[in-house]
Amino acid sequence: MDTLLGSRNQWDSVVHPLKNTMTCALMLLGSETLICGVLVVHVKRQKNLMPLSHSPDPEERNYPSPGPAAATDRFLAVMQGTADLFWILTSTGDMQEISPSWQSFTGQQDSSCQGPGWLDAVYLADRPQLQTMLRRSVLSNQPVESECHIRRSDGVYRLIRLRVFPVCPDAMIRELIVCGTDITSEQMSEAQIQLAVNASGEGMWHQDFVTHQFVATDQCKQLYGIASDTPIIYESLLALVHPDDRALIQELRERALAEKKDYRSEFRVIWPDESVHWLASRARYIFDIDNQPSDLIGATIDITELKHAEERIVAILESITDAFFQVDREWRVTYMNRRANTFIGLSQEVLGQHLWDVRPDLLGTSSEQHLRAAMETQQAISFDYFIPQMQKWAEVHVYPMQDGLSLYLQDITERKRMEREREQQTAQLTLQAGLIDLAHDAILVCDLQSRVVCWNQGAKTLYGWTPQEAAGQVTHTLLQTGFPQPLETIEKQLEHEGQWEGELTHLSTVGFCGKGK
Repeated sequence: MDTLLGSRNQWDSVVHPLKNTMTCALMLLGSETLICGVLVVHVKRQKNLMPLSHSPDPEERNYPSPGPAAATDRFLAVMQGTADLFWILTSTGDMQEISPSWQSFTGQQDSSCQGPGWLDAVYLADRPQLQTMLRRSVLSNQPVESECHIRRSDGVYRLIRLRVFPVCPDAMIRELIVCGTDITSEQMSEAQIQLAVNASGEGMWHQDFVTHQFVATDQCKQLYGIASDTPIIYESLLALVHPDDRALIQELRERALAEKKDYRSEFRVIWPDESVHWLASRARYIFDIDNQPSDLIGATIDITELKHAEERIVAILESITDAFFQVDREWRVTYMNRRANTFIGLSQEVLGQHLWDVRPDLLGTSSEQHLRAAMETQQAISFDYFIPQMQKWAEVHVYPMQDGLSLYLQDITERKRMEREREQQTAQLTLQAGLIDLAHDAILVCDLQSRVVCWNQGAKTLYGWTPQEAAGQVTHTLLQTGFPQPLETIEKQLEHEGQWEGELTHLSTVGFCGKGK
């Protein structure tokens, strides 16, 4: 005491001001249990003080007797007062000394918690993280902190904040002291988490590369069509995967390991009853302090109904007459229907390729600007696009999605041809109207419904109406036309012979105009 804190009077000067407000218990662990040379002081507020423990007279105070037993008592007193549970492990993570605190919290019996058995009370998905934490403390010879879920004696998982202290009396790790504080009230309870997991239909699994163990929840086994009491290894699950999908899973795992990223895979499994089911799995590698993979944890869910719905949608897309294809946010072509092949010349080989590589003619055009704007603003857009390879016109409708764009292309080549013809006809009529307007005779041109479409200056002079006034008017109404025979007869002759000749009686703005042909 004198060595670490100076004289006893100096210690009194520290403790004495706390009198009548607090009691201060100093714990000096013996050399055989020194926790990395740390002095642990536990201060706890009290209402009633022990008069002899803080007497101003040094001779009147009672000091505990020294020795290993006293050090142990102090250690237990501090741990019981500051932690909800604590236990002692070997440097390899085994529990050799049974901890009453652990047994009281978890309800595990002596035989079940010895060795690595204590891990059975730790939530399956949290075990890799906890084991990595223990290894990190041993390798670094430093205290570490983490959180995990531990099953309480009533079967409810509690969120525990853990602190691991390596015991190193002679610079060698002899033991690990683990103490935990229940922080469930600060987080969602494990019961809620388990309820959410069950409701989602997810199955959890864990592959340990150090112990070569593979464990999976009952729900995960059910997704593969396996009974919950069937022991399994990773290879047994892989054997249930459709042969055509196994290589993809292996490729995704290798890429995720190399890039140190999570990976997601969709694959088919064949149940023992030979029924085929679709599963989606998301997994993550856990790396140790040497940056080597120690564990792989994952969650799997059934997506069979989703795949069936996708198949129905694909069947619809394959049956429509419009070309349809999709690109992701990286502009890779992810889907195209058969019509896209025949209409815009895209084949299945372009799947996975960038749109700008497949269609370099789009670069620098207004079509590229429209597509990039739709991706950036997430707003639908439509525009016309000429396909030089196919010599066809398409009306493009672009619809943004969460992960890219959907494009519908409708063939409007015939519509464009008719528009060009109408433009040519309009230009020709305009030319003819200019020539007609130069004639001195009254010339008027009508459509099939007898509406005026051309009224020259001669007609204005003769009848009095301007071209603007006459345009669109029915001639025999405007001019009060008198026909030599019924109008229906004249129209039938025009329809069959293409012409009619005869005398008509017209009225002008000033009255009777006379006869004409």
